[in-house]
Amino acid sequence: MQILATLLMKDQRLLRRDKRGVVSVFFFTALVSLILFFGLGSLKIEKEIVLPIIIWLSTFFGGTLQLNRTFDYEREELVMEGLKMLPDVMSNIYLSKFIINTIALFTVLIFATFFSCILFNYSENFSFLL
Repeated sequence: MQILATLLMKDQRLLRRDKRGVVSVFFFTALVSLILFFGLGSLKIEKEIVLPIIIWLSTFFGGTLQLNRTFDYEREELVMEGLKMLPDVMSNIYLSKFIINTIALFTVLIFATFFSCILFNYSENFSFLL
């Protein structure tokens, strides 16, 4: 369990240091939301129908960009080759990556929700997300 906690702290530190990656994920999420906003702006569709679709599409594309960078540090530094020699470490690495990516995806989801609600001027209840 201590190995998992150490790996989580390492992955969190790496995610915070990679400001270029975080900014590109948020920018891409905002860009997808903007494209869909302008593309669907001329249609007479209710906000409650379109807004969840835009939120989930922008989260999906932003999350895909984030998930592609999951093992970049380990590949660049050849860490995986050394860790293959240690027993029971690989499962902790994958579990820590899963937890960190889940937190990052929820962060992208929150950003996409608020950005899309601002674009569509939506200030009512958020029951459509459930």
